[in-house]
Amino acid sequence: ENSYIVKLTNKTQDEHTYKITLEPQDGLSLQLRFNDVPLVAGESFDMSVSVYGDPAVVEPGQTPITLNVVSEDGKYSVSKDNVFITQD
Repeated sequence: ENSYIVKLTNKTQDEHTYKITLEPQDGLSLQLRFNDVPLVAGESFDMSVSVYGDPAVVEPGQTPITLNVVSEDGKYSVSKDNVFITQD
């Protein structure tokens, strides 16, 4: 398990609901505290997320991952690359 903080900021003039997803990858899964994050215009929110790795699938070392944030209406999106770290 690796934990990350996703910092969300609604930089638009309207309220939007955002979803955080993990780019699909064998052996990795994302656990969230909230499935939807509603934010009013200008609001920010820091959310802890955890990525779990199946030791039978994920090789020890560093595995590149991508976290995606998309507005519910699909108008706004951003992706952030990171690393999932496992040890022997």
